[in-house]
Amino acid sequence: STITMSSSSSTFGGFVHTTYLSTSPANHNPLESLASNIIRDYFGCSVQIVADALLLHGSASLSELMFTINHKCNGSGINKTLGMNKEMIMNSLLVLYQHNLIQLNKDSSKQRKYSLNTDHVLSMIRYARYLEYIQRFLTSQSVVAQCILEELFAQGRMLTMEIIDVCLERCLSKEEEEVS
Repeated sequence: STITMSSSSSTFGGFVHTTYLSTSPANHNPLESLASNIIRDYFGCSVQIVADALLLHGSASLSELMFTINHKCNGSGINKTLGMNKEMIMNSLLVLYQHNLIQLNKDSSKQRKYSLNTDHVLSMIRYARYLEYIQRFLTSQSVVAQCILEELFAQGRMLTMEIIDVCLERCLSKEEEEVS
């Protein structure tokens, strides 16, 4: 996996918090490292590897991502551990796309290029603050507003009717629990 034990002690208790695709100390960008760690915390190691490959390239096609991940991670055993094949990479891209964290563009040869939107990734840190604000200041609508935000944070993109159905179901189940 991307989190490995180190024989030397570190401030992280011997755990290395980066992937083999993370920026090198010479090119270290703290915001990119933070974005990488946020993605790992929210979505897991395999999505973090794909995000790190996008950060490394800036903009990359699926074939470029597959080559980078296979080339950089093969020696580490990550591919065998996580099974980072084409399907896993595509699923990771789908997760990032669903949460509006990557942009999809086409280059001059009509090939799809993906790029990570680090500003959107960094805004994920504020999700808890948004929910706290709703609970404190929007008391009359807080249950519905909190439900909407929680679902959007969890699912990424949703249709309006899907949000309404899920929140209505949650509110009705809470009412049933209070009655019984």
